[in-house]
Formats: sequence, structure tokens, C-alpha cells
Amino acid sequence: MRSRYSAFALASRSPQAIDHLLRTHPEPGRDPRQRRRELQVSTRGVQWLGLSVRATEAGGPQDATGTVTFEARWRSRSGEAGVMRECSRFGRGPAGEWLYLEPISEPIS
Repeated sequence: MRSRYSAFALASRSPQAIDHLLRTHPEPGRDPRQRRRELQVSTRGVQWLGLSVRATEAGGPQDATGTVTFEARWRSRSGEAGVMRECSRFGRGPAGEWLYLEPISEPIS
């Protein structure tokens, strides 16, 4: 979770960050070039200001899946600010790496 947040924060300046986001969120059947373009566009307009992990469930060294509830603060180029809240499900990839699978819910503030 933290590595994906860091990659989003660095994505507008780092092709390696975009690579990490693509690698850790597989979307079979979607064109990787299109996904890369979409990430490049979406990350240009947002500055990520901070991450707070609110809760975790499973996701330890012996677990195959886990969830993370988080809040990520952001500001747009136009000055709009907000907080993204999500409970996300992660799972192990073929080499044991953590992959983002899906949002489960948006927790109530």
C-alpha cells in the first residue's frame, strides 16, 4: 500500500513510478499502453500530500491476502483539496509480491 502511494506521489516525475503502479495492479485484457497514458494524465494534475493507514487485516508474511483501510490527502493544480478514503484488497502475485486487487468499500468518516 505504501509503495503504491509513493509511486502515485512520484508518478508525474518518474517513469519508474508508473511502471510500479502498472506492475502492482494487473488488469488482464486492458492495453498496457492505454493504462500508462491514463496514469500519466491522471497523476499530472494531483499532488499527494500524505497517507494515513487507518486499519489492516491480514496481509502478514504468511498471508495470501490482506486489506488496508487508508486515507490519502491530495490537492489538484487548481487548488481543490480532498481526501481519498478506501478499503483495498491486496493479494500475492506469482513471485510473492503484493498486488492491488480491488477496492472493497469506502469507509464512513
